[in-house]
Amino acid sequence: MTKDGIIKCVISVVLAVYLVVALSLTNKMAASDECRGLQINVMDSLQRRFVCAEDIDAELGGLRSRVVGHSHDSINTHEIETRIMQMDNIEWANCLRLNDGSIRVDVMPLIPVARVFEPDGNTYYINRNGKRMMASTRYRDDVPVVFGCFDSYRKATVTFPVIDFLAKNPDWERLTSAIEVKGNGDVILIPSVRGHVVNIGDTLDLDNKFARLSIFYKEVMPTMGWEHYDTLSLKWRGQLVAHRRGSKPRPAAAIVEEHIDLDDEGTMLVSYTDSAAVRKKGELN
Repeated sequence: MTKDGIIKCVISVVLAVYLVVALSLTNKMAASDECRGLQINVMDSLQRRFVCAEDIDAELGGLRSRVVGHSHDSINTHEIETRIMQMDNIEWANCLRLNDGSIRVDVMPLIPVARVFEPDGNTYYINRNGKRMMASTRYRDDVPVVFGCFDSYRKATVTFPVIDFLAKNPDWERLTSAIEVKGNGDVILIPSVRGHVVNIGDTLDLDNKFARLSIFYKEVMPTMGWEHYDTLSLKWRGQLVAHRRGSKPRPAAAIVEEHIDLDDEGTMLVSYTDSAAVRKKGELN
């Protein structure tokens, strides 16, 4: 190595050591500096009003007034975030040390995806991760309504594929007033038009299921009437089974015998449990 090369190498090492020492001293000085205050910023652009800065401060035990004058190294920002995230009406929280010596806490109120009603009268909102926020008369959000009994095994998030589908299809969203999950896992749509419910079974292949339902609504319901059937079932692939109101349930085997396999899944076949079968696209026998 040349003399110039050695000099450059030495200078680089000295600069690196200087930077490490300087940053270390700066961090120590910043940590020992007194905190000049704590700001709580509730990022509620949609005006949900699920939580306000005063609620956060109360949960933290009046921390806004207590931190002033304390050294920064005595304030655990991670613990502040964790404490806030334990609140049921919080989506996320982020705690930052600012250059002016203060601390800022950014908080996002919970973003509800659905409101759940359970048989015992318990009602709450859930976000995309399934976090629950107990419903209160203090606030209300216009989100899809879900009925059912849920636990750690069966969660209300099972309805999210349907909720997402409805959100992408406004016409179907307007026609659906609520979603119910039965004990056997069947997902039931409760239309805003009274008279019947729609059993979609699981939440797979929704495009195909709603295509069949659309044909039925357009070509059969105007003839038979909206209250002629109490249940429309889309559980079986390529089929729609309509149960006449007031008729006795028929054995599953009898219903299956009426079904005919379709070569074209885009063509709807319906079978009525009252023996009046509609074979293809609402054509009455």
